Amino acid sequence: MWIGTTTPNNGLSKGIYHAKLNTENGELTQPLLAAEINSPGFLALHPGGEVLYSTGTVDGKPSVVAFRIGRQSARIDLSMKNSQPTGDGGAAHIATDRTGKVLLSAQYGRGSTAIYPLADDGSIGARSRLIKHEGGSGVRSRQDKPHAHWVGTSPDNRFVFVPDLGMDKVVIYRL
Repeated sequence: MWIGTTTPNNGLSKGIYHAKLNTENGELTQPLLAAEINSPGFLALHPGGEVLYSTGTVDGKPSVVAFRIGRQSARIDLSMKNSQPTGDGGAAHIATDRTGKVLLSAQYGRGSTAIYPLADDGSIGARSRLIKHEGGSGVRSRQDKPHAHWVGTSPDNRFVFVPDLGMDKVVIYRL
């Protein structure tokens, strides 16, 4: 089980943690730090299971990050493969498509959706497209502008769904 965190100023969290869940009794092992990174609040596993993607801050820039999953005896650790800046604020959510060919991100603060190609080894290519959502429903105070807050694909991998709190809509894109 991978655990993303928000890195507070008090230093209690240092990044991404890993723990094991016993599905028979529900016990969780003590989470161990697998990789240090600032505010890896959202994680996505590559369909092949060898790469973990994270949101976070790298060199002071909001980014999406690829980690190689390493298994050393009983311990599982992460080593950073590469990162790409989002270029439009911090990502609120990330997901891969079902084939592992692209990484998708939704940026809450700026109300946008981005797509990044993935190499065969799982590393992240430069952002290939950024779509800025427009408008807000105005129903509540936080709905004066777009706030994309999730991204995922349809079961047939043909469409991308992005719920947007500010617009009060689920935006659908052809993948």
